[in-house]
Amino acid sequence: MNRIEVKVAGKKTTISLAEILGHTSFVLVALSYSTSNELALRSIAVTGSTSMLFFTYFHPHGKVLWLPFRWNCLFILINCTMIGKIMKER
Repeated sequence: MNRIEVKVAGKKTTISLAEILGHTSFVLVALSYSTSNELALRSIAVTGSTSMLFFTYFHPHGKVLWLPFRWNCLFILINCTMIGKIMKER
């Protein structure tokens, strides 16, 4: 993926979209752990895991990271199933 040039604290640096998605994923997962609402937790976790899918597929080093990609697919499936159960109960 193409790299984006950004200026941080007066210093120019480059970052790829994949790296941005990787950082976003970890921020979202941390945010999901800070909520006590189960539906919100699972929804944020699905969004974070989906972001991680993009990072592991479009990894900055050019090689797909299949192990975490598959694990994140499983986590998304589990959380989507639980979201469905929560919605059904409501």
